[in-house]
Amino acid sequence: MSIIDSDPRSIAKRRGRPPRFQVPVKPVEKHETKLSIQPRALSIDQAAAYVGIHRTSIYRLVNRGKLTLRKIGGRSIILRDDLYALLEASAAPVSNHQAA
Repeated sequence: MSIIDSDPRSIAKRRGRPPRFQVPVKPVEKHETKLSIQPRALSIDQAAAYVGIHRTSIYRLVNRGKLTLRKIGGRSIILRDDLYALLEASAAPVSNHQAA
């Protein structure tokens, strides 16, 4: 028996019945819009992923005083507005020189 044959969906399909783990998918209409809720506070890992740096770099920025770490109920968070301010303050224009 190959890997393809051991897939429960293919076995169920061959037996003429729907797979057990079938999840109904509702097609999204073009006129429908999805609301995306963005939290104001991010965890250390979320903030690092959002900015595109490693979590250690987030802690370095906190230690240097460039980013404020807040504690709520034992959880360390960073406000999204603080990340925006950090990015705006540290954004340097890229020169038009091509890399060699």
